[in-house]
Amino acid sequence: MKLIILLIITQTALASPTLEVEEAKKSLIAMIRPLLANSAKKESAGPKDFRLEGCDKHKINWMNVVLMKEKAELSYVFKPACDVEGTITPRMFQSFPVNLKLRNLSSYQKIATQNKITASFESKPVMFLEMSDGELTGPKGVVKFDADYSVQLNPLNKENPVEKNLGGEIRIHSIYGKKTNIKEKILVK
Repeated sequence: MKLIILLIITQTALASPTLEVEEAKKSLIAMIRPLLANSAKKESAGPKDFRLEGCDKHKINWMNVVLMKEKAELSYVFKPACDVEGTITPRMFQSFPVNLKLRNLSSYQKIATQNKITASFESKPVMFLEMSDGELTGPKGVVKFDADYSVQLNPLNKENPVEKNLGGEIRIHSIYGKKTNIKEKILVK
């Protein structure tokens, strides 16, 4: 029995392309990080050439967005230390697309998802981002995934309303046409 479990674990480890999974996580964090504004403290682990610290920082009053008093629009262009290009227009309680070009990743050049932001109003509101029908596209083909992420908001802090990153999960369903069942926790620090 132990041998069968060991074989299954070994096959699973060999079947999951490490570089592709790491670059998938890094690409998803590229989509999540702009929504967190100033709460993301440092660059996360991943491919060293893929950088985000030079991307424009957008000030977003997430409480006004959650209460649907205002709309946010985040635009990015390739420049030194900013390896994403495109515009994200998040909307509360409605589906919205994200299509970003990526550079300096060996496996991917484009990420596209359908997204939805929802919130729960507790003692401190929690904002949830759901990504579905995700596709990372590159020279080898397409990686299909879903993901989710959540943050706790502090409505009294206008400068940086994201009080705590609660994290999320990426679920990779197929890599280059081969079905997979990879689940990875993600946390933007």
